[in-house]
Amino acid sequence: MIIHTIELSVSKSYLLECGQRLILVDTGYSAEEADKILERVRTLGRNNHDVKYCILTHRHEDHTLGLRRIKESTGASIVSHEAEAPEIERISGVQVDVKVRDHEVMDECGGIEFIHVPGHTAGNLCLYIRKERALFAGDTVFADEQGRLSPPPEIYCDDAAMARGELKRLLALDFEKIYVSHGENLLTGAKEALKKIVER
Repeated sequence: MIIHTIELSVSKSYLLECGQRLILVDTGYSAEEADKILERVRTLGRNNHDVKYCILTHRHEDHTLGLRRIKESTGASIVSHEAEAPEIERISGVQVDVKVRDHEVMDECGGIEFIHVPGHTAGNLCLYIRKERALFAGDTVFADEQGRLSPPPEIYCDDAAMARGELKRLLALDFEKIYVSHGENLLTGAKEALKKIVER
């Protein structure tokens, strides 16, 4: 698997290259940001229809407002947690095709496990790829420019206490890397870094 990070105006999206198939994680703030994602697809020598799935970590607009352009351009199946799907559909006007629950596994990239970590939003998801020892955290945690982790800011959370408390669930996973939507990714020692903020 090859991981491509796409820096957008206020967040990041990720393209996961799994053989001939591409999986997109989050869609950015606008159609223009979605176009930037699609441009990256082309720079990889691929076409839009190689994007088979678009996984949304949660409903916030900096992750979902590019969804209509992505769906129209790629035909990808849209994936979210079942609790988040109605609001994503309302915000984007796009139907969620696959509604997942905690610990469901998608048979792509060697297995993508969906970890439900509520608090930031009701249906907030992390994606865990055991084979890569990698966690795609969305907004479950933020990072600063040095990769130091923190819980999501309270102002952006449905329930900040829950968002912080639920982080401990992630410590049951075997990971070394965290890919975040805001801040610098942590590519070594990520589990120990997360443990420090859980134990504060």
